Formats: sequence, C-alpha cells, structure tokens
Amino acid sequence: MRKIIKPLVLLGMGIVSPLQAATTFLEGARDTVTLHPSCRTENTGLTAIGVALPVGPVINATISSPGADDIETSVTLPLPSVLMTTDRSGNEFGANPIMGARPSFNQSAIFGSDIMMGTVATYGRSSKEEDTKMVFWKVKGANSYDMETNTLTTLPYIPAGELVTVELGFALPKFTATSCLKTLKIQGAQIARCDQIDPATKQVLADSEPDLRQKRTRLTVERNLEKNPLPASCGEGMTVTVSPTDAEVDEIKAKMATITQ
Repeated sequence: MRKIIKPLVLLGMGIVSPLQAATTFLEGARDTVTLHPSCRTENTGLTAIGVALPVGPVINATISSPGADDIETSVTLPLPSVLMTTDRSGNEFGANPIMGARPSFNQSAIFGSDIMMGTVATYGRSSKEEDTKMVFWKVKGANSYDMETNTLTTLPYIPAGELVTVELGFALPKFTATSCLKTLKIQGAQIARCDQIDPATKQVLADSEPDLRQKRTRLTVERNLEKNPLPASCGEGMTVTVSPTDAEVDEIKAKMATITQ
C-alpha cells in the first residue's frame, strides 16, 4: 500500500508539454496559451492570478514597419484601419485582438476562476459590445490526504518557487485581405498575488499586505500568408503590438489587492 497520496496541488507542476507552451498562432485560431505564475520571495505564497486583456475600446499600440521608426500611440478602436479584422465568414468589424477569453479547467483542483466583462470594440455580425476584459484564478483549499497518519489537510496557497501552470482559452480574428498587418502581438498584464506566510504555521498571515508581481502575457498572431497573402503594396508588412492601458492595469491591481482569502 502506498503511504502517501500526493496533494492535488502538485498536479500541473513540472514539465509542460510543447503544445501547452505554444504562444504563436495563425489568424483565426481557437486555442489556449499557458501561463506560469509564481512567487519567489521567501515566506510568501501564490494565492491568485489575474490577466488584463487589450480588448478596447482603448488600447496601447506600437506599429512597426521595416526601415521606419516605431509609432507608439493610444488607440480608440476600431481605428486605425490596420487593425480591422474579419469573422470566419469574411465580415469586417472593429478590431478586438482576443475574443471570448476564458480560464481553462486544467487546474480545477487547485483554482477557482472568474472573469470580468466590460465594453470592448464592437466585433462580429451580432455587433457584440461586451466581452471578457479580465480573467482571474484564485487558489482554493485543495485537499491532500496522508494515509499513514489519516490526516486531511488543506493547502490554501502555492509555496514560493513552485512551478504551476494555468491556461487561458481564446479566439483570434482574421486579418482583412487589404491590410498590411503581418504579425499581431498581444500583450496582457499578468498579476500574481503573493501573500505573506507565517513560517511557523505555514498559513497566510491575516491582514498582511500582498506582494503583487507583474509581468507580461504574450501571444503572437501570424498572418496566414498562403491563404491570405499580403497586398503587393505592403512590402514586408507591418507588426502591431497591443497592450492594455495603464488605467486597466491599475484596475486589475486594485482587484487583486482586495481579494479575500
């Protein structure tokens, strides 16, 4: 008889398959991108993750073309026309670079999840104006059981340094045939909440101020040059990088800071 059943919280730690780790997709894809949140400071533990998505109606954008200086701007979608996209039937609509984002359930034993909806750039034949703007995961009391001591315990956080993966599902638009857009780089603002842990009891300290660790979530969309070639006038095409506004990043930080355990 095995002495110990490993905690459920260990599921998903360790090696990540190449398919899960993909961050580059062809236009029109429906897939998932893998996130790797963690805490690194001693005596802290991961208790929540949040991602703000650049879905408009206002986004930050950097437009890059070979031989030209980058253009950095704040854009109110659906302009400029370079960001116009189409649905699967070819109907043109205002750009929304990532649509219908949802947390996947690959870590349902560890995390509870939620989304925040909001106004975005209109897209789709139904003229949809509401979509996911922020996605959250929160560590829940994953049970672990020691058969030798017949003890049931809960692990309300992921210890610092542990490798955990979560997946964000999405749908991507297609590029318009007349656009010079070759590559669309989507950058989300990923926030990991690391709470202070009592080293003696291994419990989250009540009323402690959380450490919010911020990094980028990257997702690259490539034009399908075989089925959707660049117009001859576009040369090598252009790359557009989009990210949330500072106000949206501040909003998710405020949300993460006030989550109760």
